[in-house]
Amino acid sequence: MKLLYILLIPLLLSCCAKPSPTWDDEVTEIIRQDAINKADQILCLEVIRAAEENNDTDGFNFYISEYMRIPRLEIKDEWKAHPEYVEGPQR
Repeated sequence: MKLLYILLIPLLLSCCAKPSPTWDDEVTEIIRQDAINKADQILCLEVIRAAEENNDTDGFNFYISEYMRIPRLEIKDEWKAHPEYVEGPQR
């Protein structure tokens, strides 16, 4: 009977363990590029805010157009669990 428990306990515990996902190079590169893009967005938003505070219309218009040029990558929900994933700027 003890042998049965010795065999069943590891089997039951191994069924509960969820394997950590493995990330291929393509997904990792997309996540890294997305992080760079988000850092650029944050920088543009900070400059836009400063331009608004200083009534700098030219600076505001320039950085709004720069902000709009930054690519938004399509990140799948399951990729958001990637250890290098970065949340974007909040509204």
